[in-house]
Amino acid sequence: TLPVLALLWGSPVAAQYVISARTALLHYVEGKVLLTHRPERPQSKLFPPLADRDVLDTESGRAEILLNPSVFLRLDEHSSMRLLSGRITHPSVELLSGRFVLEVIEVHRREPVTLTYGNATIAILKPGVYRIDAQPAGVRVFGGKVLVQGDGQQITVGKGQALPLDGTWTRRKFDRAKTDAFDLWSRHRSQF
Repeated sequence: TLPVLALLWGSPVAAQYVISARTALLHYVEGKVLLTHRPERPQSKLFPPLADRDVLDTESGRAEILLNPSVFLRLDEHSSMRLLSGRITHPSVELLSGRFVLEVIEVHRREPVTLTYGNATIAILKPGVYRIDAQPAGVRVFGGKVLVQGDGQQITVGKGQALPLDGTWTRRKFDRAKTDAFDLWSRHRSQF
């Protein structure tokens, strides 16, 4: 019974994830990822934080960043982002290129998570899952609600709606069942 107890005792420890008062922790990396142009390969149980202005590039890899205890930002291959603010209640990220999924479990109403891409600022208003692509530029809301502002305009985008970030400011519906390999990878990561 002693070996069985040891296995049972050890298994929850191996399954634990980091909970931190710090923001912007590099939570998971797959393949080649560069943090401010230096290769970053976190070892088990090592979660390096990003500093304000750090740039994360996923060359031939993917990455998951824990922006705060209730917000995950996932980057697809050949994507790049810059951390603008690492405040725990109001993290802010500039999306430079590529494809991103943001999963938000809880929203702080007074200081929402914000993402910027080009002239657009995307403020997360409700918990949900959001997909932001640079080419063609746009945001899709799988669940939740965002406020997009830029060029003197603002518009809310809700569940099942997409907004191209091309200056037209026209919402449209999209098929939430149509996904790609990056969406599937993100869902798989979410299960963990």
